[in-house]
Amino acid sequence: MSQSDVKHWFDSIAVDYKKRYDGSRVWHTAVFQLRTRLALQLTKPDGAILDYGAGTGLLYDALCNHPLIEYYAYDISADMLAQGKIPPDRQSTVWQPAHYPLQYDMVYMLGVSNYMSVQDFEHTLHQLHDILKPSGSLIISFTYASGIESVLRKFWRTPFKWLRLGTAGQSFDAQAYTPYDVERLLGSRWHLGQPVFFNVSLTPLQHLFPRMMALLNRKPVKKACWASDFMLCITRD
Repeated sequence: MSQSDVKHWFDSIAVDYKKRYDGSRVWHTAVFQLRTRLALQLTKPDGAILDYGAGTGLLYDALCNHPLIEYYAYDISADMLAQGKIPPDRQSTVWQPAHYPLQYDMVYMLGVSNYMSVQDFEHTLHQLHDILKPSGSLIISFTYASGIESVLRKFWRTPFKWLRLGTAGQSFDAQAYTPYDVERLLGSRWHLGQPVFFNVSLTPLQHLFPRMMALLNRKPVKKACWASDFMLCITRD
């Protein structure tokens, strides 16, 4: 996938994107709220924070009243950022580590890794390592490559792409990982925490029975095979 394709995709859905977590779409709302809650539980937010792939500012909304946080945001789509409440002087669509004013205590990267090629993701990890303080934390969510939903999405990919339905209808393929894949990519400069598996998505059930599927997304799942995503807290050496 190219980053221009990704930018075009998010530009095209930016106006209605907040409906995914404002309660208008109950299953989406449950998943987005759970992902944000898990990210904030994995390690206590504190100090200088970079929200890499901030989108419409869901994480900012959760952190904006925190007195001990200095928040900055990056997103590839200016249209997505325009839908949020992130102050203009704390957001950017330009990704160059030198563009950011300080080293960070924490970087959040939620719902982003699946929109990057493995090569782009690996390069970005090296850059993030350089702007994180020693022992700083990187909290990343991933699409899980070995779950039941991964198999279902491959089956439904062609008709959904043709009908342009949901994320399965994107013009490009999303990138998925296992915790082992991530460990191999990171190498020795990072220390991995335990993966947390979440997001029960059994296409097309989340579209046909969104309220039922929302009930299944109130907490992480114990059996990884049922998860569509997982999250890791990764600490810099």
